[in-house]
Amino acid sequence: MTPAATNFWIRWRVRIGYPVALAYLVLARPTPRSLAIGALVGALGIVVRAWAAGYLRKHEALAVNGPYAFTRNPLYFGSVILAAGFAVAGDSLWAAIIVAAYLALFYPAVMKREEGELRAHYGDAFVGYAARVPLFWPRLRPAPPPRETQPAPRDSQLAPSEMPSAARENESAPRETHPAGRESEFAPGELPAPVRFSSQLYRRNREYQAALGFLVGLALLCAKMLLLPHFPR
Repeated sequence: MTPAATNFWIRWRVRIGYPVALAYLVLARPTPRSLAIGALVGALGIVVRAWAAGYLRKHEALAVNGPYAFTRNPLYFGSVILAAGFAVAGDSLWAAIIVAAYLALFYPAVMKREEGELRAHYGDAFVGYAARVPLFWPRLRPAPPPRETQPAPRDSQLAPSEMPSAARENESAPRETHPAGRESEFAPGELPAPVRFSSQLYRRNREYQAALGFLVGLALLCAKMLLLPHFPR
């Protein structure tokens, strides 16, 4: 797919999502059993997305910990599980086909574009990360973390008087520090990747909106099941 085609599909992803959701709701024929099973599957997707959001510091750090040690796209993986939950809850083959077609049409294009953006922004750090962690389907075990330190160059082991002049200048130059006083290993404007789940990041990424949308979707399916029992199956 060309970059122009990729951008086209990305621009239309949200716009087409509304009629897709409406078509799904019209075609859905939920039953108490399908709703219960679908709700459990969808809840798993919500948990995966919430877990990922708690490790995501957008445009500030390359997320490599938590669920990002299993797959490079845990948010989209959680969304696919969530969509599978709705497919089960709707208890309609055609409704499930519409949902699956929507995901197959848009998600590869979105992941491809974001892949290019991350590669351009983080360079070798992302290349190394991509070599360890798959694009979508998760690893069975978390990927090993990257090496944080490299062996010191030979010049750094010399006495200051033995160092080349350029090395002495770099050695004496002030180094950026964190507020706590530790020397920073990150470029200005970049922060280290979170190493544990952060509820603050979860709220900052507004991932609670996905949970609310999930509940609204289940409520609509329940309403259709209870209020429109005369619809032909």
